[in-house]
Amino acid sequence: MIGLDRKWDKPAGWLLPLVLSLALTGCAASSQPEQSSSLPEQSSALESKALEIVFPAYTEENPHQLPIIEQINGGDPVSVAVELPQGWTAERMDAVEEPVAPGEFFSILYLYRDQQLMGYIGFNRFEPSADEVPQEDYYKTVCPGLRLSSLYQWELSQRVKDTGTGEVLIMQIDYSIPEEGKNTAELPLQNTLGILAYDTRQKAVVGIAFQPGAVEETQAEAIAQSFQFYTKP
Repeated sequence: MIGLDRKWDKPAGWLLPLVLSLALTGCAASSQPEQSSSLPEQSSALESKALEIVFPAYTEENPHQLPIIEQINGGDPVSVAVELPQGWTAERMDAVEEPVAPGEFFSILYLYRDQQLMGYIGFNRFEPSADEVPQEDYYKTVCPGLRLSSLYQWELSQRVKDTGTGEVLIMQIDYSIPEEGKNTAELPLQNTLGILAYDTRQKAVVGIAFQPGAVEETQAEAIAQSFQFYTKP
């Protein structure tokens, strides 16, 4: 999980192999799409390649047999696709060279352009609410910890699309990185853009956090428009 205890100053010395499909076909945005059995034709919103990921992308270590990790590793596969700018790649790393915006996501893949860290993508699982929740507030129920931490807040910036079984949203992420000897009030506040997408049918939520300054809001919107949960044929 992306948390506040990751050792940012110790980059991984090597990349672990990961089977990802970087295809020239992508996913086009739709205002009310149902779950599709295949990826639609590529959007021309930005020069991009489609990144397809099946979460969990790898097995999370669970030496203490924590139920949440067992759920992440043992649940049904979650297939997603998103168009990233040309030259971006997704890599599994042991650690990264700089801090990233914290979140409550697992099976993290880090996004790079050449050797520059651009952000990360990860996922979590949730149980759809049995209560009557207004549509505009439903996103708050899928990963409530994103709004409750004293060190980071994922707040809604823009609704990009309603998929019929979920939403894709642009988030404003405000966060602080802990420093030894400083309390929370003394920590400098940082902010960046992110994407939050959830699907009640697949019972999954995906988060993308960009590094500060990595993308402009129009780029984040184009990436969010391309995002799709899908069902493999």
